[in-house]
Amino acid sequence: MTREQNVGDEWSAYWKGRADLVTSRENEQRPGIETNSSLEGFWRSKLDAADRGSNLLELACGAGAVIQHATALGFKHLTGLDVSAEALLLMQKKFPDAKAVCASASEAPFERNEFDVIVSQFGFEYAGAEACLPVIANILAPGGRFIAITHYADGNITEECQKALAACEAFEDTRFIPAAMRLFQAQHAAELDPNPMTSKSLTEAANALAVHRDALAGLAARGHQLAGHALAGAQQLFERRNHYALSDILGWLEKLERENKAHAFRMKGMIAAALTEPQAEALLHGLSDLGFVPEPLKKFENSDPDIPSAWILAAERPR
Repeated sequence: MTREQNVGDEWSAYWKGRADLVTSRENEQRPGIETNSSLEGFWRSKLDAADRGSNLLELACGAGAVIQHATALGFKHLTGLDVSAEALLLMQKKFPDAKAVCASASEAPFERNEFDVIVSQFGFEYAGAEACLPVIANILAPGGRFIAITHYADGNITEECQKALAACEAFEDTRFIPAAMRLFQAQHAAELDPNPMTSKSLTEAANALAVHRDALAGLAARGHQLAGHALAGAQQLFERRNHYALSDILGWLEKLERENKAHAFRMKGMIAAALTEPQAEALLHGLSDLGFVPEPLKKFENSDPDIPSAWILAAERPR
């Protein structure tokens, strides 16, 4: 398996975890979803002057964060590119008229001068922003605009991600999920075929779970939402286990673990992709070397101007 395939699989796991979340409210509370009103205002201001008949590409689009705003503004020719097939399924479910292309941003399979506007919101830096610049220069038409919001090292989103990653790791460290799965399996075996061996296995599984349950309860007491949800859910499933198939119980536990791991992966990626000021300036210089006219580097300030959320990278390709 190539590195690109492996990264694509990991991102697909993340987006599948996003799709599995029970409510849209849970989605919006996750750091890194970036669907706030400040970003909406930013994209509306940047895209409002563009011809609605423009061909617009969102690089590393995920579920279509910028395509959402472009659709609301009346753009008709929209393409989303992402390495994750799962992300593109979510994007097309919300925006069925948008074209979906599954590929790395650094290897975008498009024609020369194909797009009039290329955008990215917390996306193309994951693919290695520097490697994307020649691709952008090739597929952006003369007179076209490139606009990107990228992660800001030590900004407030990065700080949120570090806290969220620590929460994911704390949940994983309790080892509650595998211990709970072993208990449910042992309980099922003991009820299906009562004998000294299954009884001993059940006792051992119950004793082992106690330590992990205490660790999880400690997290829940400190306000860890997933820990509280897992603890209450597992208890309810155990009390009503005769109403569920074992496979459904194990599937619920596996889904919790998958969501947590996928979210941790996303948080690690966001932290690693965050750009320092010299790195962001280097990208603008790279665009200049490719013949673009870049705008001065700017900070995107969401709520606290003293802790910027992102960098704004913008450049025009002369006619």
